[in-house]
Amino acid sequence: PRLARSIRDGKAITLEPRAGVADQGGLRLSWCFVDDAVAILEAALGAETPPGVLNLAGPGVASIRELALAIGRVVGREPVFVPGERPRRGDAVADTTRVREFSPGSFTPLDEALRRCFLPPAG
Repeated sequence: PRLARSIRDGKAITLEPRAGVADQGGLRLSWCFVDDAVAILEAALGAETPPGVLNLAGPGVASIRELALAIGRVVGREPVFVPGERPRRGDAVADTTRVREFSPGSFTPLDEALRRCFLPPAG
């Protein structure tokens, strides 16, 4: 929500570089559309054997820059970026090996997920 509000309000988004890496995109993170997350949870709850701990994330990884640009396309606003002063320690990319057992088969693409979040349903 904060990223989307910043884009909507024209506020600068800080992109923290990764130490020792030529990186212009900021933090990289795993993401999962809420409908896909629900499908995974339903499949896990219906499993014969409890799955244990799952990293609830889809296979997609996006940087803050990529997410902001995608949100901007959907809401019709160009995001504003500024470079961070301190390098980040790492990224937030999940190991999704185990969650694939319970995945819906295909995951909602980022642009479609954002359209479904930010735009009213057609019709």
